[in-house]
Amino acid sequence: MVLLVLAALALGGWQLRASDDGQARERIGALEAKNAELTQELEERHLQAEEERANREQLMRRIDAMSAEIKKLKTELAFFRQQKPGK
Repeated sequence: MVLLVLAALALGGWQLRASDDGQARERIGALEAKNAELTQELEERHLQAEEERANREQLMRRIDAMSAEIKKLKTELAFFRQQKPGK
C-alpha cells in the first residue's frame, strides 16, 4: 500500500514537472518569437531614422545653397538699383 502511494506521488510529481516543462517551453517559444518581432521592428526604426537623417542633411544643404543664391541676388539687385537710368 505504501509503495502504491509512493508510486502515485512519484507519477504525479513527474506529470507536474512534465507539465511545467511544457509550459516553460511554450513560454520560451513565445518570448523568442516576440524577441524576433521586436528585433525586426528595431531594425526598421534604425533604417527609418537613418533615412530621416539623410533627408534632413540633404535639405540643410539645399537651404544653404538657396540662401547663398538669395544673398547673391540681393547684392545684384542692390547694384542695379544704384545704377542711374539712361546709362
